[in-house]
Amino acid sequence: MHRIYNYVVLLSLTLLLSACGSQGVADVGGNWNGELLGANASAPFLMSLVQSGTSVSGTFAFVASPGFYISGTATNNLVSIGSQDESGGIQIHGSVSGNTMTGTMTLRIGDQVGTGNFTATR
Repeated sequence: MHRIYNYVVLLSLTLLLSACGSQGVADVGGNWNGELLGANASAPFLMSLVQSGTSVSGTFAFVASPGFYISGTATNNLVSIGSQDESGGIQIHGSVSGNTMTGTMTLRIGDQVGTGNFTATR
């Protein structure tokens, strides 16, 4: 009886630890067409992402604007990507469900900062 109890406890701990230690990886690779919704306007954008494990990189561009490089991470169903330099930056935090990504985007150009919600599909 003692041996069965030890086996059940060991099996339970193994299952618990493996569940706690595992993280799913959001599938975010591909070409995304989206729209940023601001307080007074909306802006369509294109985002092309390549994924290797939890690392994500690619390009982001508002339609009819030059693009720029972005990078970040994807875990579970969440993605956090962005880019920043001396003239400005972008931060994208979203959740992915199938071929839809939704979340918030923060843009900084010089001293100007704006935040809005976005939706994108691939």
